Amino acid sequence: MWVTIAPASMRKPWETDGGIGLGTSVQPVSRPDEAPEIREVLLAEKPVLPAALERPWRCWHDLEHDRVWSFDLIGAAMGKIRGVSRPTGITWSALALWCQANAVTQEDTSWLIAQVRALDAVFLRHRNEQITASIAEFLKG
Repeated sequence: MWVTIAPASMRKPWETDGGIGLGTSVQPVSRPDEAPEIREVLLAEKPVLPAALERPWRCWHDLEHDRVWSFDLIGAAMGKIRGVSRPTGITWSALALWCQANAVTQEDTSWLIAQVRALDAVFLRHRNEQITASIAEFLKG
């Protein structure tokens, strides 16, 4: 599914920007080749997360943009240069602040942080594998 961001002037009065204050609204838009009935079937089959797993998943998504990205320049012979931005892990301080802001109990905080760190490790491994493959392709050609 593609998502478009409509300017505030094109927004209907009942649509909101989610409180982010950017004057935009996010509206899901189907691709021309995507059949609505298939999308409905997929959504109906979407697994429901147990309540215990909903909170770590929400925390990881909320903190996705709090991570630091490192920037490297990769150079090869004859002036081939490419800048590469790699993600780093979500910081402990961001996790602790999220737990505090969302009233996570002291007993659940360490479990939640461990779950989010595990989710983050999978993301980092996957994203860095993509970046490494892209760099290898760049250096070949």
